[in-house]
Amino acid sequence: SVADVVASCEVMSDSRQLGTEGMTERVLVVRIEGASVRAIVNDDRVWRIEVTSPQFKTSDSLGVDTPLRRIARTGGARFFPGEGGVYAFLPEHCALSFRFSVPLRPPRGGDWTAAAIEKAHGDAAVDRVLITNCRN
Repeated sequence: SVADVVASCEVMSDSRQLGTEGMTERVLVVRIEGASVRAIVNDDRVWRIEVTSPQFKTSDSLGVDTPLRRIARTGGARFFPGEGGVYAFLPEHCALSFRFSVPLRPPRGGDWTAAAIEKAHGDAAVDRVLITNCRN
């Protein structure tokens, strides 16, 4: 809940901001280990956290600045276009999505397979990690 975040974290701001889909949303900006993260609030609960700092990594060292090539070569990687880029999803990180600022259109006549996106954009790097509720 927002009350839990306020009680245990340094909240730098709590405001309404224009979101990625053109609607306003409540956003807490929270300082964690010296870096700022955005926590998007819905019904007084954090429902998504947006990480843009390379300071935070998964236990297998994935995060902001990880090359697309590395994620594409991970077993089960799937890629989908979304707001502002292409998002990668990995089965072993079910609550995370890794965003790349690459063209949204998949290759001619197909979907963004891991091989196709690696060939076209392998040098691109994660610019944002979104953390949501894991729904297996």
